Amino acid sequence: MCASTDAAEINIGYLRRPDLKSTLSLIQTPANNDGIAGARLAIDDNNTTGRFLDQQFSLEDVRLAGGADAVAATIALADRGVSLVIADLPADELLKAADAGSPRKVLFFNVGASDDRLREEDCRANVIHTAPTRSMLADALAQYLVWKQWRRWLLVVGSHAEDQLYGNALRRSAKRFGARIVQDKVFEDTGWRAENGQRRPSRFSASCPFSRKARLPTMFS
Repeated sequence: MCASTDAAEINIGYLRRPDLKSTLSLIQTPANNDGIAGARLAIDDNNTTGRFLDQQFSLEDVRLAGGADAVAATIALADRGVSLVIADLPADELLKAADAGSPRKVLFFNVGASDDRLREEDCRANVIHTAPTRSMLADALAQYLVWKQWRRWLLVVGSHAEDQLYGNALRRSAKRFGARIVQDKVFEDTGWRAENGQRRPSRFSASCPFSRKARLPTMFS
């Protein structure tokens, strides 16, 4: 069955910055089409049912490489008739893009930024969130650990700003659900170990002695 010639066209943009995300191991590195692959699958599915509703969906992938500007990309999408944008961007870039898109009636779906402030002091009326916040993730993990009767935690927090934010969320969740952090350590990111593609654990291991007998669930942020 072919799409109707007078079908309503719904153009959707996918705005993303495919920068390499830091992980504990190379095997955890996201695929190059992470996110966009699911969006393409959804477009194909929507077009299947759209034939019966006189709707035709299209997806435009916008990759922000290097110093490319999310604001300029948003304006360009709006000029091409795109009013719905899936945004896989850091929080600050998402806010700038949302502010640029607001007078142009562009609605954003945040699928990448987990910052709590995006739903609080930096809330935008034209941004709908599908990505869970750090507080949501921390609460979910805390509830599971408490349900398992693992109430004494060893918390290992990374040295990056994002790690600190998640660490703070875990500390709040521990208090909220009756857990106790018995050790709170910082993992200093000293770069890659070339021979196996893993982070160097030596500095952390030497400063945090613990045994299996302690039975402490270990959480990394």
